[in-house]
Amino acid sequence: MRIKLCVLCLMFCSSPLMADQNKLFIGGALGFWSYDEQDSSGFSPISLEGVVDYEVLENLDLRLNVGVGISEETNISPVGDETTFQIDSYAGVYIKPKLTIDNITLYPLIGYSTTALDATFNDRKLSSNSSGLLYGAGVSYNFSKMKRITVEWRQQADTANYELSGFTIGLMVAM
Repeated sequence: MRIKLCVLCLMFCSSPLMADQNKLFIGGALGFWSYDEQDSSGFSPISLEGVVDYEVLENLDLRLNVGVGISEETNISPVGDETTFQIDSYAGVYIKPKLTIDNITLYPLIGYSTTALDATFNDRKLSSNSSGLLYGAGVSYNFSKMKRITVEWRQQADTANYELSGFTIGLMVAM
């Protein structure tokens, strides 16, 4: 799964449409997530993601992100059941309409995501894959035309059984 996500990212970045100066931003972000299910205590996984933004129009970007989990969390229930949880990987592609005022840019996010999660319950491995609507909002501070820092909230996965949402903090550089 991780190899497929990296290949997708490379194909997107190598597109001839990306040749315009200062229209392509590449960066990374650290994600702080909240995983919640109906009948269990939640988890707080952390991820690392690569991000590509391409300015399609002055007030509209196309974004691609690919992330992998970098932390694993274990909870032990009052009856002794042990559950270990982590994000395996995720990818999203979405549109980002934006409003820039001075050096600050505000934007909503809407698109499509796929998310793979791994868990172990009492030594039994479990995996979950979901895909669907991705939405959120963000703000970026533009240090210059070449660098910006971003803070975003995203709903990464929302199924009938669980929800994965959180904040990312990232740095983007113009290519």
